[in-house]
Amino acid sequence: MEDSMIGQGEMIQSQKQLLDLSLDCVAKIIGSTSPKDACRISSTAKIFRSIADSDAVWAHFLPSDYLHIISRSSSGEFPSNLSKKQMYLHLSGAGGLLIDGGTTHFSIERSTGKKRFIIGARSLYIEWGDTPEYWDWAPEPGSKFEDTAVLQWVWWLEIRGRIRTRELSRGTNYGAYLVYKMGEDKYGFIVPAEVSLEVVSGGDVKRTRSVYLDPDEEEREEEGEMPDERDDGWMEIEMGEFFVKEEEDEREVEFLLLETKGLSAKGGLIVEGYESFVKQPRYKLLSIKHYLASP
Repeated sequence: MEDSMIGQGEMIQSQKQLLDLSLDCVAKIIGSTSPKDACRISSTAKIFRSIADSDAVWAHFLPSDYLHIISRSSSGEFPSNLSKKQMYLHLSGAGGLLIDGGTTHFSIERSTGKKRFIIGARSLYIEWGDTPEYWDWAPEPGSKFEDTAVLQWVWWLEIRGRIRTRELSRGTNYGAYLVYKMGEDKYGFIVPAEVSLEVVSGGDVKRTRSVYLDPDEEEREEEGEMPDERDDGWMEIEMGEFFVKEEEDEREVEFLLLETKGLSAKGGLIVEGYESFVKQPRYKLLSIKHYLASP
């Protein structure tokens, strides 16, 4: 009990010290924490609730160019009377925001405010994608877009996409993924596709991997990785990862899926798009304690 009383005393003392600061200063202090910390302060320290929920705090958590991104959405799609906190919760929620004529989906990570994008199938280069005999365009339940690319049949499967690094959050490691489904009438995916990611003019080495699109395919002719199932009912294939620099970054990242080796007819693939979102680097991050303990 004595320890509890000491802890409560320290908290009260800290609150008193904060009260001696200006509101702007307190807002900057809370804004330098995290969205989760701001919500915790709002719910546990009533005396600071109005500050923790204020626009001054939540402006720190929103991307610096959020107004420009919102301006790229259709008129009336994004409510104009939201507070900064409400904007943050809306953009980090399940809905996100369609921009660029409904061809790109934008959202932010709930815990960090980092940007994530899905480049919809309409913005991708799909070989023979404008030929109805080979590809159809149709809505798909659970998709973030009005329609998806539905493969009727092809021999040659090629899907390319690009995103500019300046669109993404600086100083952040990103992973890129093809988001798709397999229809009930799927067939012909007996050879793994080659997937790759390349930072154009960035000096990065292009890495290629072999991945089977259909996890249920039993007649596999070669070795290859399997796709991952997502919680939203879609599947994803990791194309690769890349790092967006802290300084001005004007590069382009290209994603490519190519399946031409089998030369067998294939169909039933439903493509939503390529998604880029935050990914932890492969190397193990060392804690601050490690550096403090080093001689």
